[in-house]
Amino acid sequence: MTFLFLAFIIAAIIVLTFIAFRFKAFSSSKPILAAVAIAGLFNLLLFIIFNKQGILTFQHEYLSNVNVSGIPVEPILLSFVLPYALLVIYMALNVAFPFVKADKYSLSISNMIMGLSIAMIFFAYDKGLAIITFSLLLLTLFYVEYKSRLRFMLHFYRAYAAALIVFLLIFIPENQLSIYNYTAAQTIELKLAYIPFESYFTFLWISLVAIFSFEYF
Repeated sequence: MTFLFLAFIIAAIIVLTFIAFRFKAFSSSKPILAAVAIAGLFNLLLFIIFNKQGILTFQHEYLSNVNVSGIPVEPILLSFVLPYALLVIYMALNVAFPFVKADKYSLSISNMIMGLSIAMIFFAYDKGLAIITFSLLLLTLFYVEYKSRLRFMLHFYRAYAAALIVFLLIFIPENQLSIYNYTAAQTIELKLAYIPFESYFTFLWISLVAIFSFEYF
């Protein structure tokens, strides 16, 4: 059982790479590598911070014994697999179903998420996972929507909605097996499909960093 989660991650990489080649998503390889590297490093930094602060612990029964700075190799790989998955889906959807209408809705969605983030920061100020997740998301969304000139958010939200399938396939069994354990006192103690509420928005933030980096480069 030690390599169960590692095997699952490798299988996800193989499937995603097949999809990427199927839709010729690797036509812009340098921006993809840069985006995966940047978003992956941010994601890994979150794992390290959460672990050092006691917000996140690991169940080693389903993990290999390879560690880097106290972090098992599986979360390190997953830090880069998640933005990679989002980028593959983002580009595959753009190739298969290009938008032809003007973007009328993404700013409204972003404003609602920023409003939710402010509310979570206010009401869950003493919850480490919530405060870090929603602060990062609020700042990044505000910059992308109101400071950056890049316009991609409608495509981004579509890709994020599709990528949630991959997210659920990975994290539902991971949470059922308790491979990652978030300290209850550091969360709002709300779970959707066995996954902490905050995790959906951590994935949203990492996804936004990945797509913004890709579009920037």
